[in-house]
Amino acid sequence: MKIGKFILLLLMILALFSIFTFLILLLLNNSPLTFIDIPVIDAFYIKNNKIDLVNTCIALSTTISAAGLCYFSYLTYRNQKNQEFESLFNTLFQEHNKLIKTNDFIDEIIKTNIKVMDNFIYIYSTIPSLSSNYEDINISLNCVLSLLNEENKISSNQKNEIKSKLDNISELFHIIIKVDHSLDKIVNNIVQMSGNFRISNNIDYSNLAQLIKEAIEAIKCKLDINEDKSNIFNKETKEIIDNNALLKPYLIILYRLLKYINNNAKISNESKHEYFGLVRATIPSNVLFLLLFNSIGWTISNNKLYPSYSQLIIKSRLLEHLNIEQEFTSNLHIKKDENTFRNLSINHIDNLKDIFNNYIINGTAIDIKAFGDNVQIRKLQQHQSISK
Repeated sequence: MKIGKFILLLLMILALFSIFTFLILLLLNNSPLTFIDIPVIDAFYIKNNKIDLVNTCIALSTTISAAGLCYFSYLTYRNQKNQEFESLFNTLFQEHNKLIKTNDFIDEIIKTNIKVMDNFIYIYSTIPSLSSNYEDINISLNCVLSLLNEENKISSNQKNEIKSKLDNISELFHIIIKVDHSLDKIVNNIVQMSGNFRISNNIDYSNLAQLIKEAIEAIKCKLDINEDKSNIFNKETKEIIDNNALLKPYLIILYRLLKYINNNAKISNESKHEYFGLVRATIPSNVLFLLLFNSIGWTISNNKLYPSYSQLIIKSRLLEHLNIEQEFTSNLHIKKDENTFRNLSINHIDNLKDIFNNYIINGTAIDIKAFGDNVQIRKLQQHQSISK
């Protein structure tokens, strides 16, 4: 585009120069319009006091025509490149729009956003509140493990202590599994073994030791969540999206579409911004909400031909039209199944919203540049700067 403007400007200057030269020569040549009395030969040392105006004009006209032909050829070449780009772009864009409008895709977006928010609530809200319970269970499990041995040589005092510890562990587990069902299997095994202590003396202590070891490992994982919640959330959220077969085709098409625009040398940078904007305008806010999380976990690529998903989202400012507050709030209040809603208080929601806003503003999910001129992001940044 810049080359075309330069050539056009050059042609205009050349044309004006030609007209100006023609008028000067016309005035200086011995004609009724001349403004000077002295012979031209004395003023410009022109041989035989003659200037061939006809040949001069022909030469200038030929020069202008040649330059115009070059510019026309350039426009034709650029138009051919644009047509080549448009052909594949339209194919990818139509496929993108077709996928985004299918009922299965729309339903799956809603379900996946709910799963992501469940994951967010669990890691940033539920797990921290149960931290002390996990710690108590971990201590009790290690106490039981230290009392057990594979030779079944357990004294009556040790047996009573193990029984007491197991009962205590079972009570703590029952508090936890109301909100964390991932430990159900381990809890059932330990509760069953605890019950056997009351009705039988034939206890397989080696089997119990193995159950306790598995429980300790599971509890360690839960305690690790408190150390780095954002990394755990990012990892588990990426797994939720990556393992979704219904969303995969759309995410692949979108990546190819963004990469095709970004890498194509047949269009100018200004045109790339226009095409990126066209793609942004067709993506609903709830899909953008999912794409925000799909950007998680992608490493920065040094290969310009194969940029990462997150790099393309940043370059295209794909999240510019994302209504963050609406999507976050709606997914908190949405119905989880036929019988239950999330039971969250206003204070709880406000607290989660603050955590989520910081998660976004701090660039934990993706560089803030991906949001472009998003109005809500600007307000959040202003609010954060005021708070500081």
